[in-house]
Amino acid sequence: MLSVFLNRVKERTYQKDGRPECVQWVGHYITGFDLRFIWQRCVLNRLKPVPRIPYDAKPWSDSVFDTCIEWKGNGKSSGSLNALCKAFGLEGKGDIDGSKVYDEYLAGHYQNIIDYCKDDVHKVRELHKCMTFES
Repeated sequence: MLSVFLNRVKERTYQKDGRPECVQWVGHYITGFDLRFIWQRCVLNRLKPVPRIPYDAKPWSDSVFDTCIEWKGNGKSSGSLNALCKAFGLEGKGDIDGSKVYDEYLAGHYQNIIDYCKDDVHKVRELHKCMTFES
């Protein structure tokens, strides 16, 4: 799964003439968790990510757009994706949240995890559009 993800990122980050495009990683609390987690998985699996994963990016870096930090500021508390979606009039999360993913994994409910992750990506994309005045 990690290899597929890295290949898709790589495919989408180069122009047809081979020059790299500017990459901005977008996520909810991506600077506090996701980027470092993905980078660590790459290191453990000896998969070199291209482009480089900015696991140490500051929240104000142009290489990231962290919807949580953009909304709440750079404080230590994180804001829930569900609450932020509701504030923007977007549909909230379903029955599964991040705290339940491991239990779903242990129960063999892999499709539930896939659906949960896809839904999170969709919600973050919608928030990003709202926060950057694209919708």
